Amino acid sequence: MKNKLFAILLIAQVIMLSSISAFGQDGEEETDKTLVRAPFSTSVLMNTQTMVLPAAKGLEFHIQHRFGTVKKGYDDLFGIFAPSNIRLGLTYGVTDRVSLGWGITKAYMLNDFNVKVAILQQTRSNSMPIFLTYYGNVTLDTRKSTDITKFTQRFSYLNQIIFGRKINRLLSLEGNVAFSHFNIIDTIGNPDLGHGNLSAGISGKMKISSKISGIFEYDYQITSALANQQKSNLGLGIEIATATHSFEIFLGTSDAISQQRDMVYGVNDFTKGALLFGFNITKTW
Repeated sequence: MKNKLFAILLIAQVIMLSSISAFGQDGEEETDKTLVRAPFSTSVLMNTQTMVLPAAKGLEFHIQHRFGTVKKGYDDLFGIFAPSNIRLGLTYGVTDRVSLGWGITKAYMLNDFNVKVAILQQTRSNSMPIFLTYYGNVTLDTRKSTDITKFTQRFSYLNQIIFGRKINRLLSLEGNVAFSHFNIIDTIGNPDLGHGNLSAGISGKMKISSKISGIFEYDYQITSALANQQKSNLGLGIEIATATHSFEIFLGTSDAISQQRDMVYGVNDFTKGALLFGFNITKTW
């Protein structure tokens, strides 16, 4: 656990040190408030929320698809023919600093209602050297057949702080700290698991060409891992992006798509080959 947290903290320190260095060099010389070009193509990177929002009055339509794990090999074509999970979502830019969104996920018929607020935005002059963004959602389990007896038990919540920096024209990095809460937890199968859980994560993008980038994400489930041996989320992939479309294909461990469910119930262990293919398609207007 210490090694994983150390790696996350190390990358977070790199982001902050590069920000401090840039601020020291340029902050006193320039006052240009023009924002840097968006460090990420859309508001979502694989399973991770990015520090960027749609433009004011802009709209993003998301299709997020996760296949089954590759464990069975050819028997289910490395998970392609296995049961899958899908999320459809919309994100609308109310202003340049606030977005609202909604999505529905096949597993558990989850309806999520989310908000994102850009607290700080990086400028080209480095008068503001970092991005700082808040993301939160309320998620409702809408299955008809369930053991849940009270309506309030269907809700879960996520609060997340995302910080990062566009290091240069090729590399963008971000870190996040998230807290999730479920009104009901499976304490029969998970007796040590609490209703509230904490995670920390890192993600990034490295441009390979004008349209193609390498992407990665890693989330460490701090409290749920201690309580129930839940597994961390890891993903590596490629993004192909244009001005109005983004296509991401990747290999990772997350099949829930819902961040809070990954934090509490994620069991795929990449060290044991529990990996799956996934893709995201985002259309921007």
